[in-house]
Amino acid sequence: EEAAKLGVKVLLLNNPFSGTDLARFGGPRERFANYIGALLPDNVDAGRTMALTLARAAIARGDTGPLELLAINGLSATPAAADRFAGLQQALAEEPRLRLVAQTEVEWNRAAAAEAVEGLLLRHQGLQLVWAASDVMGLGAIDAAVRAGIAGDRRWLVAGLNWSPDGLAAIRDGRMLMAVGGHFMAGGFALVMLRDYHDGRDFAEVGATQHMKFTVLDRGNVDA
Repeated sequence: EEAAKLGVKVLLLNNPFSGTDLARFGGPRERFANYIGALLPDNVDAGRTMALTLARAAIARGDTGPLELLAINGLSATPAAADRFAGLQQALAEEPRLRLVAQTEVEWNRAAAAEAVEGLLLRHQGLQLVWAASDVMGLGAIDAAVRAGIAGDRRWLVAGLNWSPDGLAAIRDGRMLMAVGGHFMAGGFALVMLRDYHDGRDFAEVGATQHMKFTVLDRGNVDA
């Protein structure tokens, strides 16, 4: 509202308005002409890609029968967590061999994920796949496996998101299968969008809200 009074253009990055803010401000170019657009990571596609990559890797190594999956999500009140889990649900519908046997929501940190997974391991000893909405939570699951004495078990395939340094190290040494990321480039892409807008090439021709796809890193390309 203050930016509108001053004639300053606004482009949202990474997180859209939601809840009461969405009701108040609306979408790009709906209520405020200066709210020209949004560039958001495609978290739905990220969640879907992680789950399907886990399934394909398990099938490729010869796993048969239902593929038992544990989902570790951040707090669902956050749009990123909700969208990533929606992507997981899409993958479950696409790949009937995937079976979500356990799920948990934790704060976005390694210790909380480890604590939650320790309890789940007692009830779900046949887990093969771990879908974690961030690298650090995937690493927390691995910590729980170490404490349970099953580290290195060939059944475990872990997928994460963010490309954290510890996550990339885990991909290199085989503790994690893969991670999606690259959304740190959004700031640069946003500058390109703003410059194009300033120069008369309006990105709204293809949509005022743009979604940026994530990129997969695994052991084959982590150091490419």
